[in-house]
Amino acid sequence: MATPDAPPSTMHEKTAPTDSVRLRSITILGLFDLFDHHLTFDEENRILIVYGPNGVGKTTILRMVANLFESNFSYFRKVAFKTFTIELSDKSRLEIAKNVPDSLEESEEDDSLHEGASNLTLTLRLPGQDSLEFPAPQFHPDPRQFSLHEFERYLPVRRLTAKSWRDLRTNEILSLPELAQRFGEDFPPLRGSVQKPPELDSFLRKLPVHLIETQRLLSLPVRPSTRAQTMGADEHTSTVIRFSQDLSTRIQRELARSAQLSQQLDRSFPSRLLDQELPSSVTEDQIRHKYLVQGDYRGRLMEAGLLDSADEVALPERELGDIERRVLWAYLNDVDQKLGVFSPLLAKIELLRDIINSRFLFKHLFTDKVSGFRIETRQGSNVSPDSLSSGEQHELVLAYQLLFMVHPGSLVLIDEPEISLHVSWQQKFLQDLERIAQTADLDFLIATHSPQIIHDRWELAASLTSDNS
Repeated sequence: MATPDAPPSTMHEKTAPTDSVRLRSITILGLFDLFDHHLTFDEENRILIVYGPNGVGKTTILRMVANLFESNFSYFRKVAFKTFTIELSDKSRLEIAKNVPDSLEESEEDDSLHEGASNLTLTLRLPGQDSLEFPAPQFHPDPRQFSLHEFERYLPVRRLTAKSWRDLRTNEILSLPELAQRFGEDFPPLRGSVQKPPELDSFLRKLPVHLIETQRLLSLPVRPSTRAQTMGADEHTSTVIRFSQDLSTRIQRELARSAQLSQQLDRSFPSRLLDQELPSSVTEDQIRHKYLVQGDYRGRLMEAGLLDSADEVALPERELGDIERRVLWAYLNDVDQKLGVFSPLLAKIELLRDIINSRFLFKHLFTDKVSGFRIETRQGSNVSPDSLSSGEQHELVLAYQLLFMVHPGSLVLIDEPEISLHVSWQQKFLQDLERIAQTADLDFLIATHSPQIIHDRWELAASLTSDNS
């Protein structure tokens, strides 16, 4: 229940930073047999930018981090490196050492079912404990019998060799473990597991990691659960439309929660009113102030599309009687709870709209429970979200994904955010990202070619060159 000094307009406005573990450092030795890179995260900042010429490993670093925390150890077989070390803020550390050269010969088809990273050795160091050393876990497919040719019938892939497939949507070449990583959740024959020691599993669960490759933002793949879905229209729905629908669903879900809470509070209101006395510390000025604060907050909720417009009854200008104060105080505290349901969602919607509407020159983003995103031109015409320019869609999709679709406390890896962004938008990117980091409780590791992304924030940047060590 809200107190007089905690009105709904300030409750949950920002997601408080969690006590979750954060990434402290990344060290890679012998990357591509050329480079040694060491990256350290500043405890005071939630953003680290890596930059450098093509070929020094910016994107590879992001993918190594992402694949590690997805337990996709087969990825590391493809990369030339000596050691890859991750240290977390709780001083736990994991090192992957590549101790056997990759074989250039293709394995037999049966062997491909059990492809693992057998040439990798993992060393886990936990505070106050002895180091643990073990081979990299291997992927184990579902033990039931299936044909490898079955994949092409139901998945958007084409088989290339006994152990590799091409994803027809992204043109990537995937091994069986990577195929399982991408489609196993919805395609039963690919369901399998990576059997990890409990200590390693616990380490990898400490830090949620989310990779965003911005060149794919406008066509994020949909996991197919059936052949019809794979071949159907859902697969081709633009990301901006899918996110618009997602926002509509989120708003309607919070409306349902608020309605349910309202019913509970309304049923118990008479008994609570009879049983509870007005606290002696509550003055009429506090009641009137709370009423005004709630009115302002309702206005924000209506502007965000979370509440329909409604006329509010003004309080009488005369002095309130004892019974009136008692009833109003109980009523206003109930309203705090009913409206407080929307506070986390409201903070994200307001930040999304503020970012987008400061970027769009001739259009305005509105949000509502039916449409999700509603775009209007200066002339008042409605524009479908997927009719926006690629740059406008990119900005909207990226901001929405970060605010609404990434778990709080995550490390977000963003590859080349400058794609499709105008230079002036690139210069404001970090400013927006810092606001998102605070609201959504996220850390960021960014790889970029663009000095405009860094702009005047070079204290957040680390150069990757052949001299890094």
